[in-house]
Amino acid sequence: MKLAQLRDLIAVAEQGSLRAAARARGVTPAALVKSLNVLEAELHVPLLLRSSRGIKLSGYGERFLQRARLIDAEARRAVDEIAELRGEFEGALTIGASPTPSLTLLPQALVHFRGRYPQVQLRVIGGLYHDHLNSIRAGSMDLALGPFPIAESTLLSKPKTCFTTAW
Repeated sequence: MKLAQLRDLIAVAEQGSLRAAARARGVTPAALVKSLNVLEAELHVPLLLRSSRGIKLSGYGERFLQRARLIDAEARRAVDEIAELRGEFEGALTIGASPTPSLTLLPQALVHFRGRYPQVQLRVIGGLYHDHLNSIRAGSMDLALGPFPIAESTLLSKPKTCFTTAW
């Protein structure tokens, strides 16, 4: 299994078609299909359901997509972390923020962050804790700011490290 195959599957899920996914990945549709066929053969299950109406993920594909996204997110984080160790502060950071921190804490913090790390691609997503928690679990969000009910802490399979930093 190769990281490129996982990214091909993610692209198909996000784009909704093989042609659009191939364009997004910068490969030919034939190369994308071959990559996905090899992945399906390795897993011994169909990941995609092809029909005259288009393409969608099978039940296996939906389940595998969750892990593929986590693996892809971790691989990207690993690359960013190595760059950071080399003194290069680049990459991407996705922050979820509930309404109160969005209005009170985040504006000034982002000004300081942007000044210190101008090369980092920053994405801020508004919402509530349960949406953010799902995104963190899925690997599509790095951190979230907002209230977190104590009862929810028992739902976490792996507690995230909490930290503070001086801006």
